[in-house]
Amino acid sequence: MLHYNTNQHDTGTKRLFTNNVIAPRFGTQFGGGQPYSLFLSNTLATGTNGFGEGYRVAQHLANLPYTMEFVSVKLCRLFVHENFEYGTNDYTAPNLSAEVQLAKDA
Repeated sequence: MLHYNTNQHDTGTKRLFTNNVIAPRFGTQFGGGQPYSLFLSNTLATGTNGFGEGYRVAQHLANLPYTMEFVSVKLCRLFVHENFEYGTNDYTAPNLSAEVQLAKDA
């Protein structure tokens, strides 16, 4: 069972994923070229809301295009064919292959 101890929780502002930028290959539609840093203010860490900070970090990571691509490629490998590549596709290219288009739209 999880127990939240307010005396052992850092209630200061946290800066996560600083100096990280979404790869331009994802295009502006998915924030390509934009930073994906996350700032957690100390207002979230009152009472038992320290758990909320963990949920917010997980939500932030789940909404990154890297995560979307990873899950899409896994699904395509499972249901379509095993030759899908991860982390190499440029989604801004004008003529996407059928596989890349499928991963992009998934």
